[in-house]
Amino acid sequence: MVEYILSFEKSYSSMYVVARKEGRNTMHQQSKRRYHSKGTKHKGIATVPCLIIVFAIITGMAVMSAISRHYYMDGTTIQGVDCSKLSVEEAKERIEQAEVTIKFFGGKEYHVQGTDIGRHIVDLQELEKILDEEHKDGSTKEFNLSSEAFTVDQNQMLEYLKSLKELDSSNMQTPKNAYLELGTNGLVKIIKEQLGNKVNYNSAINLAKQELKAGGFVIDFTAITEIYPEVKSSDPELVSKMEQMNKILSAKIELELRDGSLFTLDNKITRTWVSKDENGELILELDENLMAFVNDLNQTVQDLGKTIEYETPSHEVITVSVIEMNRDCIEQEIEFDELKVELEQGKTIRRSPNYKILNVQSEWKSHIYVSKTAQMVYVFEGTEIIRSMPCITGLKGTSRETHTGLFYLILKQLEKDFKLGGHSKYWMMYNYYGEGFHDASWQREEWFTPTGYEKHGSHGCVNLKDKAHGADDASWLYNYITKDMPIIVD
Repeated sequence: MVEYILSFEKSYSSMYVVARKEGRNTMHQQSKRRYHSKGTKHKGIATVPCLIIVFAIITGMAVMSAISRHYYMDGTTIQGVDCSKLSVEEAKERIEQAEVTIKFFGGKEYHVQGTDIGRHIVDLQELEKILDEEHKDGSTKEFNLSSEAFTVDQNQMLEYLKSLKELDSSNMQTPKNAYLELGTNGLVKIIKEQLGNKVNYNSAINLAKQELKAGGFVIDFTAITEIYPEVKSSDPELVSKMEQMNKILSAKIELELRDGSLFTLDNKITRTWVSKDENGELILELDENLMAFVNDLNQTVQDLGKTIEYETPSHEVITVSVIEMNRDCIEQEIEFDELKVELEQGKTIRRSPNYKILNVQSEWKSHIYVSKTAQMVYVFEGTEIIRSMPCITGLKGTSRETHTGLFYLILKQLEKDFKLGGHSKYWMMYNYYGEGFHDASWQREEWFTPTGYEKHGSHGCVNLKDKAHGADDASWLYNYITKDMPIIVD
């Protein structure tokens, strides 16, 4: 209709121009005739048709101009929608039905008419104002409506949004951080992160309503989608943690014990140290588990040290029992520190433990051997006997008989009075049975023989000669003996 009116208007404009030209020519010719034929009777009649045509044209143009002011000019866009040659009502309908694009993460898009998602124009005043302005200026522009011009039917909008599977919570995936996991090979690996597509439904409603109310044609939910996790597989801290744990898990430390057996710390053990904390993150509790390992090592060493093999001066190999306090044991703090460094460096190594006590005869720098059978005390440096001394041990065949085994000096004291009577100048206690070395002035010289203890034995101590016997055995031993010197009583 509008195209017809505008075309009609242009046609009448052309006719008006032609008519004016024809009218001027006719009037000119009639004027000449009037001046040259003064007796002509109908000199003004010829001008009447021309005036009628001109009037009709002018009237038509006025009518068409008035009609065209009710339509937008060619090239008019409102809210980005082409409204050329449309009336206000037609423009309203076209804008309402204009396509709205709904975007989700991953490239998924939906296209829907604005009216189908609940958007409508309720105020025509702005559309009418635009129409008036462009006809007043005589030029077209791009126009936008204010948010007050639009209304959103929330029920209709919600009904449409609920139909989208991307907004169904059962189809949503929360982004998952990359994390560490213990693999079947006993080493830690990084599990790659997962992207999410979770959209908060209330936020989606608010965003859609906001965009529709503002007259927009794109609702992009990507901006409110939980997509990217906080921790990625390339995260330096995560990678560093994996590498540190795998060094420990790759280490193999073999500790060679006195009997030649190996006490091994490797992945079979360290992988059991890997667990998850209260947040579900993988951890390797090194200190606590390593200390437990050292305790187990020490217990194994002590169990092996319950007895030792000892070669006597007569080259007889005997088995000697060792009380618990004197058994082989580990310098636990030193061993812990060394193992921790080796683990953190991922080493593969075989070595001996750090012994605090190692009852191996070949390792002794010096030691003392007491032979009850020979009633002799032998002092060794390495494998060499540097002093031999006769003695009297506890009364044979009674509860007073001297205990056998391996011992170490507990204390030494000058001037000792005994509860059962007697006094010694040099007292060297080596076990908690109350036994030790000491001088015994009450023992006769002739009793210091291989059989003297059968009748004249002590209460369990090892009696030595000293000044009373014209010797200095007790005083010499007192000055020589130390707490780290093994004492074998056989």
